Amino acid sequence: MNFIYTFFSSVLCLLIYLPVSAQFSYTYGTDFGFGINAIGVGYQDLTSIGLATNFANKGKSEISNPLMYTGGFVSYSSPTIGFRLRTSYDNRSGIIQDEFIANSRQMMPSLAYITNDISFHYSVLPTLSLYIGPSISFLIHNKINRIDASDNDNPIPAMNAVCPGFLSGIMYKTPLSFSAGSFSSKLYTFLESSWMVNQRKGEFSVNNSGLANIWSTVSIRAGISLHFQFNKSTIDKEFPATDSLSFYVKTPKEIAGKRRIAENFPLLPIVYFRPNNSNIPFYYQQLSSEQAASFSESQLDDIITDSDKQKHASKRIMVYQQMLNIIGSRMTHSKDTLYITGIAPEEKDGIIIAGYIKDYLTGIFRIDGGRIKQLEDNNQKNIRNYDSDDSVDIVFKRQDSRRIVLKSNSSSLLKPVLLHFESVDPPENEIEIRVYSPSDLSSWTMQLQGPDEFMKNIGPFSTQKTFINATSLLNGALASGKFTASVQAEKSTGIQLQADTSFALTMSNAAKMSAERFTVLHEGYEKPEYFIEEIVSLVQSKLNNHTEIVLIGSSGANGDTKENENRVQKLLERIKSQIELNVAKTGKHSTIKLLNYGEDPNRVLFTQELPYGRSYNDCITIEMIK
Repeated sequence: MNFIYTFFSSVLCLLIYLPVSAQFSYTYGTDFGFGINAIGVGYQDLTSIGLATNFANKGKSEISNPLMYTGGFVSYSSPTIGFRLRTSYDNRSGIIQDEFIANSRQMMPSLAYITNDISFHYSVLPTLSLYIGPSISFLIHNKINRIDASDNDNPIPAMNAVCPGFLSGIMYKTPLSFSAGSFSSKLYTFLESSWMVNQRKGEFSVNNSGLANIWSTVSIRAGISLHFQFNKSTIDKEFPATDSLSFYVKTPKEIAGKRRIAENFPLLPIVYFRPNNSNIPFYYQQLSSEQAASFSESQLDDIITDSDKQKHASKRIMVYQQMLNIIGSRMTHSKDTLYITGIAPEEKDGIIIAGYIKDYLTGIFRIDGGRIKQLEDNNQKNIRNYDSDDSVDIVFKRQDSRRIVLKSNSSSLLKPVLLHFESVDPPENEIEIRVYSPSDLSSWTMQLQGPDEFMKNIGPFSTQKTFINATSLLNGALASGKFTASVQAEKSTGIQLQADTSFALTMSNAAKMSAERFTVLHEGYEKPEYFIEEIVSLVQSKLNNHTEIVLIGSSGANGDTKENENRVQKLLERIKSQIELNVAKTGKHSTIKLLNYGEDPNRVLFTQELPYGRSYNDCITIEMIK
């Protein structure tokens, strides 16, 4: 049982934090079907509920009538593999009979569960996939009676409230599908078997004839599975609809090798509270007084490579989750003042949640309460009004309406945290692929071919633009190479389109072994001009002659996707122009490269589903290569 709980917890966390990528995406859906059950009871003593008989099963189980099965699921998958988390109403009713007694009564246990299963899916064919995984079930209904009467209807004693299980199945993709804009649906059929075990503690008797003390149920189900997807379309509307397909591949002049990065990772000065709950949320790490006394933000830093993207993301998330402890530790070594503003739909709630933050810092880190000023939110001006913006989902509105904003009279309390890592995929190595296509393009894939029989397939994509890192194409001792890219696209009408191009890549001989990275968040700037001024000033303070600068823009998922991408692009170009103007005045030389990731879920810092993720993702990152 402990293994089942651990497995479910691990995979659930994985599903929550996994980003949507070009190869992987989320699908939602519902299953509906019918199943039959065969209950194996071994030896069970049920005389205590007045049935005047025991039940012993010698191996022949009675088959139930067809029973309805229904559930909902979310899956995270690529065209080949994936995970699915499903919650279902699981009817495990059936028929049992004492086979040691001739013509004994048939009894009908009526049992129902809420079952959660996590399965691994593997596609053996484009239309056929296999799946397998564990399940855990929670008892919600428990009755038993004679199959031909309803005068007893007692609960079965000693039934376990939680039962483990196992399932396996096969799924077939039918030709039936529907799509409209960013919404698409597909119809599948499925056939699966499920085995639930350890359903009853059992009551042994001296005459159990050596039979096992079990209660388990095997179910066979068949039905239909309706899958839904909501794909964000970023087809560039500035290109007119056409029946031909064209694309370009924008490659770096040279591919840089790995380097050591010193990253100045920002503290987002916002604490988000859950709706209808004034306690500090669990994802903000809270320490005891003893732990606080030995806490240091340097403990958060250890050398990793950015190829281990899960560890790299976890390291950044940890900075935010430890924010209160970082600020508390810094306050013990300074005399600066912290200002706290509580923001909530009701003013009194804002004051309450701000008080919790102050109590934590004064109680755990022993900070003088006079150095923590609790400010009132004047007329709640800081509450963002999303009511007229249908593009912002209701969950984010609720998350964003209850928060604490932190400010200080000194930058020392809220300054970035210094992290170090080894970059094996420097950002200037990015290859940008952009498809100019008909407006009703459904999806596209790309096949890359290169030296030494190199071949790589990427996709499918539903967006106009994507990035791949050139380092993954030049492996081993290969210092350069010519590649052919073939794009295959499908219109929503089913018409297939194809286009080809070629490009070359070359590794750089220059030793660019270190870089400094800064991320500047949009959050907290009243005007874009202030934001640009901060970045330009930061670059100038670190600029050496012949410095290479990479400006990377990304956007939180608030508002229209295309508008966000255009906004970030204009901002990047303004920053680049301002930097070039200022650098020219100094007589120094620099090269600047722009990368606009927009809302690309595989490139942004955090998942867009989290409130702090959206705020962190709305940023400009500057990498200065030495």
